Amino acid sequence: MESEKLYNKYYTSIYRFSYRMLGDPENAGDITQETFLRLHKFLSDGTILDNPASWLYKVTVNLCRNHIKRAAMLRTRVCYGIDAEKFGKDPDYSRIEKIELVRSVLSEMKDRDQVILQLYMDGLSYAEIAEVMEMNVNSVGKTLSRAIKKLSALLKGERYNEVF
Repeated sequence: MESEKLYNKYYTSIYRFSYRMLGDPENAGDITQETFLRLHKFLSDGTILDNPASWLYKVTVNLCRNHIKRAAMLRTRVCYGIDAEKFGKDPDYSRIEKIELVRSVLSEMKDRDQVILQLYMDGLSYAEIAEVMEMNVNSVGKTLSRAIKKLSALLKGERYNEVF
């Protein structure tokens, strides 16, 4: 079954994306499950997706945005989860502090900038990002570059200098 193959291939990436969008593992799991339920329903009539990764990310972005709206949040928060096992028994607190700082700075950015940065970090191609963001593929590079510059400027701001 095609949906099972796609589930096995993309589950971890979609979960991580959802987690960074929502900052909550339980909600990220719910969104991920809903994404794959929708995929299963979509493919149940024999439909074939040309680009399943773009379809999955687009559905996930929309589900996350809807979740945030329902939760009455004003802005999305892109979260870089801190996996205690990844850091071992003696976590590098300096690194954790930096991750928390980046999370804070990203939450100050526009939703579009947060999403495009995250899609890029997840390794999507410009064509896939364009499809997910519903923009012209020729605009992705410029939009991404602007988002990176905004992030960099915010990180270089006075209140963050002591951490970096």
